[in-house]
Amino acid sequence: MSNVPPETLKCALCGHCFQPAEATAACGACPLHRRCTVLRCPHCGYEFVGESKFVRFVRQLLAR
Repeated sequence: MSNVPPETLKCALCGHCFQPAEATAACGACPLHRRCTVLRCPHCGYEFVGESKFVRFVRQLLAR
């Protein structure tokens, strides 16, 4: 596992660590912004799909 805190996102392209609010701010101008699950790295602009609620739930169950 990585040393990144659970609420922090890490860009797969550049490795920049950032908070989810920063990713949301980077996509703020898009008209689909509210329902979109794509996150954008504020450092390099790389877009990736965020973790779904189901995957997060299963990950938490397995961590117990």
